[in-house]
Amino acid sequence: MNILEQPGLEQVYEEVLHGETGWKILVGEQAIASKPKVDGEDIYLTLDANLQGNLYDQLKATSGASVAIDPTTGETLAMVSSPAYNPNDYILGFDEGEYDTLKNNPNDPFSAKFNNKYSPGSTLKPLTAAIGLESETLDPEKVEEITGEKWEKYNVTRWSDKDSQVDLADALIQSDNIYFARQAVNMGAETFEKGLESFKFNQELDFPFPIATSSIANDSLTETLLAHSAYGQGQVLMSPFHLVMTYTMFVNEGNMISPYLRKEDGPAKKEQLIKAENAELINSHLRQVVASSNGTAKDAAVEGLAIAGKTGTAELKKTGEEKGQENGWFVAYEEEKKNLLIAMMMEDVKDGSHDTLKPVAEVFRNYQK
Repeated sequence: MNILEQPGLEQVYEEVLHGETGWKILVGEQAIASKPKVDGEDIYLTLDANLQGNLYDQLKATSGASVAIDPTTGETLAMVSSPAYNPNDYILGFDEGEYDTLKNNPNDPFSAKFNNKYSPGSTLKPLTAAIGLESETLDPEKVEEITGEKWEKYNVTRWSDKDSQVDLADALIQSDNIYFARQAVNMGAETFEKGLESFKFNQELDFPFPIATSSIANDSLTETLLAHSAYGQGQVLMSPFHLVMTYTMFVNEGNMISPYLRKEDGPAKKEQLIKAENAELINSHLRQVVASSNGTAKDAAVEGLAIAGKTGTAELKKTGEEKGQENGWFVAYEEEKKNLLIAMMMEDVKDGSHDTLKPVAEVFRNYQK
């Protein structure tokens, strides 16, 4: 099934829902052969219709995607793509000219963006940190002296040069590209790649809806490509779905949860991928990304909620371009209740990841469970 063209759950579960047509062959009033009908099965999903609607309302004015899960149970709560269309129109008919308008829309309403893959930007940094901690190439207490906005050797730029003494907490809270580029070069390409592969990169995910396989690189990881890959640029690509899946490690003491969609498919599978103490350390820093006055996600704070998360801005520059389209990301979860984890991506943002903060915060504010 083509990930970019499949229309939704109806097609994914077509064989289960459809059933079989019954028939009879009559001679006069006498049935000489027959086959009884077989009704399709009822399917009970984990999706939360209210949450799905709330996420779509936050995205509908832009092009983007969002996925929400319960990070402890593994229930898939929402999968949203924007812009969207009404699938009933395929049966009831589109208004005159409507289909052509949708088909020619450059933001592609007919695609399911939540399962496609994109450059994740700085939302990858917690994964790079986890690999460094697990391989013991990263000392979280060690202070790196970083001066200036650019690491000339690998052409890595950070958004601010205010802090010249940077440890892991500072690097996550302020999203320092140079710190993570240094960590990746220090650990080496083999350790970095094996670490990401342990988090299900280059693997098909066990989920009924087709999910694009996240990838590390099209080419071998040179030091320069490795440096940029460490903070989610380079050639690294992830789906919003896979991204929320990886962040379950920081909620579940190092266990990655495999989300499920049909209620009867629970409980979720889980796999211990990083040590509990490393997961808790990263979790504590992700909380400060939102709670700290100098955190990149401080505008996502919601009174009464302990939101943790990581921002990301992915710049999509073509060869020779000085400036390219930016996609904004925010991955966030409620640290105390541990009942909701959201990844949101907006395409072609004007203010980087900042554009995603208040929409995600609004969803957390209104979530009831």
